[in-house]
Amino acid sequence: MPSLYLSANPTPSGTQFPGTPDDLLNQIAQYISVLGIGGFSGINFGATIPLAADRDKPWLETNASGAPVAWKTWNGSEWVAMVFPVPTGGTSSRPSNPVDGQTFFDTDINTALVWERALWRTLDGVPGDIKYVEAATIDDAETNNPGWYRVADYYGRVIVSAGAGAGLTSRAFGDTGGSETENHRHTMPANTDGHTLTASELPASPQVLQGGGATELGGGGAGFFDLAALGGGGSHTHPIGGFSGYDNTNNMQPFICAWLIRKA
Repeated sequence: MPSLYLSANPTPSGTQFPGTPDDLLNQIAQYISVLGIGGFSGINFGATIPLAADRDKPWLETNASGAPVAWKTWNGSEWVAMVFPVPTGGTSSRPSNPVDGQTFFDTDINTALVWERALWRTLDGVPGDIKYVEAATIDDAETNNPGWYRVADYYGRVIVSAGAGAGLTSRAFGDTGGSETENHRHTMPANTDGHTLTASELPASPQVLQGGGATELGGGGAGFFDLAALGGGGSHTHPIGGFSGYDNTNNMQPFICAWLIRKA
């Protein structure tokens, strides 16, 4: 495909700059030549597939409303979209005066970027997306993902989906819950029908029996207790199996940490 280009012609001796910008542009136009036009046979334009006789010309395809769709060229068997390489370079080489929609591949972070809303942002993701990333620090995570920022309110928490699953508690966006440790205290009413609890009937975790009257468990040993010995009186508790009182239980599941960031 021929290339069109502008070439400056020499101005006459003694030519002076005119007084206004418009006059200057008119003067420049008089001494500019368009070269390469001799081999330029035009382009195809529109939504209709070009005729076979026009396959030597590029095709600016549009939709039915005239909006551009793609530049295409005939490859010998079909019209295919022209590939225009995205400018590449290190972070310091990003265009200094970009326009909305301009793209750039940053080779320092190996990421395709787009300029929009006055910032370079990654092409992937939409505002509100969140993702986990690996990086030595949160600053590194943000540097490697332009347009993404830390989500401090999610630190130290497991993310679950909002909504109402079948048989599950309904959760609204932003709801929180849970704790790293939980106080477990199980109670059982004392039985005075003469039944003796055996070791196999007792839960494995620390328990307390709630009964009335007696201040100590009667009979048996660390494996079983005769609840019939618990007589009337006020409510009280008894430790089982050598446990005294009750303890917090650690509910923390195995975990590994990564940085959570959200696209702005």
